[in-house]
Amino acid sequence: MQQLRRALAELERRLRQEGTAIGRAARAGAAARAHQEARLAERGDAVRAQLRDLQVLGSGYRVLEREVADHQERHDALLARVKALASAAGPGTNPIAIVDRAQVPRAPYRPDLGKNLSLALALGLLGGVALALVRESRDDRLRTAHEVQRHTGVPVLALIPQVGRGRAARADAGPALLTWRDPASPLAEAFRTLRTALVFATPAGAPRVMHFASAAPHEGKSSAACATAIAFAAAGSRVLLIDADLRRPCLHQVFGLSNAVGLSDGLTGTAAPLTQATAVAGLRVLTSGPPPTQPVERLAGARMGDLIADLGGQFDHLILDGPPVMGLADALVLAHLADATLLVVTAGRTRAGALAETAQRLRSADANLLGTLLITPDDGVSRYGYGAAAPDTGRDAVPHRQALPPRRPG
Repeated sequence: MQQLRRALAELERRLRQEGTAIGRAARAGAAARAHQEARLAERGDAVRAQLRDLQVLGSGYRVLEREVADHQERHDALLARVKALASAAGPGTNPIAIVDRAQVPRAPYRPDLGKNLSLALALGLLGGVALALVRESRDDRLRTAHEVQRHTGVPVLALIPQVGRGRAARADAGPALLTWRDPASPLAEAFRTLRTALVFATPAGAPRVMHFASAAPHEGKSSAACATAIAFAAAGSRVLLIDADLRRPCLHQVFGLSNAVGLSDGLTGTAAPLTQATAVAGLRVLTSGPPPTQPVERLAGARMGDLIADLGGQFDHLILDGPPVMGLADALVLAHLADATLLVVTAGRTRAGALAETAQRLRSADANLLGTLLITPDDGVSRYGYGAAAPDTGRDAVPHRQALPPRRPG
């Protein structure tokens, strides 16, 4: 009986599970059928909406079809009337009338030569003016003393006229020696003006040790140093011109001297005579000597200061001709050793940015930047005089070096 009760309970439990499963399946099927019914209802609504749209479009199409038929009938009627009128007019009537007789043209219609030339001339002038303005705005080369003073912050001590090759050849000298060969020339007068400006530049008179520098090569720095030394020697001063450019020396070529012994030997402690006499009374030259391997280290050493001090006791003025400032440290060392530094600027060649940077580098080296020399192409900067010959008008002045003839005895 217990076994039968247990079996009966198991059967009742299974019966309840089956009933529950059957009820769940029935509910799921009912839900699926309800969802399907809703989707069918939605599709039915969409189809009915499309049907209504098609009915509206069909009505519009029928209206357009009737309008097309009406226009076609009107077109056929007008065409028939045109044909009837053409048949009634007959073949003798010509509807074409000559308005103007055709003439052979005397000139081609295109191209219009006069118009094209006028347009090309106008465009060429405008383009040339625009190009000139662009080049002028991009050209930063200095040309006036005001521009030089504005970029350096120091005054222009003298305007030096450029000397043409023809005048230098007639004087049998280069620009560096023209002040000695031709004392009445505008160039000699300009350097005498510079000498006077240097005398009144400081309360103690002209600086004893003067350093000539430039921003870039080939700006007339060496020629200016030589002419200044000649101007001071002509005034009765004992002057020593030192070629401190140990990389590219040139003063021995200008004066026709030997460069076997010079400044480089003095920096190494050589006791042999270093200076050499020239044909200019009161002027001696210390050439650069054999080129050293480390020129900056030689110039920055203590021996250079001692040598300048020793030579300063023997001469009234020492003039140092150094290398360009941009890209080299030699000029900064020389500027620090000198009492005053003079910048040589060539009009139409020196760049404003390079000059401003040169002045800044010299000031950073604690140099006494006294002023500038402006080499100008205007040969008429010093035309005033009594009985002086008219200055040369040559414009092809380029820093030119010519050897001085052998020194005359006595």
